[in-house]
Amino acid sequence: MELQILKARTILHKTLLKLKASREDIEKNHFSRKDIINSMCETENELSEVLTTFLILEKQAREFSQSAYRLERLSMDLKFRIKDLENEIEANNF
Repeated sequence: MELQILKARTILHKTLLKLKASREDIEKNHFSRKDIINSMCETENELSEVLTTFLILEKQAREFSQSAYRLERLSMDLKFRIKDLENEIEANNF
C-alpha cells in the first residue's frame, strides 16, 4: 500500500511539474495565447491543491496505520495478561 501511495504521489508531482514546464514554454514562445496560459494556470493551481490534499491524506493514513499497530499491540498484550491471570486463577483453585 505504501508503495502505491508513493507512486501516486510521484506521478501527481511529475504531472504538475510537466504542466508547469509546458505553461512556461507557452508563455515564453506564444505569450499571446492567454486562453491556453490561463487554462494551464488554473489546472496547475487545481493540481497543486490536489497534491496538498494528497499529502495531508498520506500523513493521516500513516498516523492511522501507526495507531492501529499500537492498538493491536496493546490488544495482544492484554490478551496475554488475561491468559496469565486465568492460568493463575486456575492454579490457585486446584
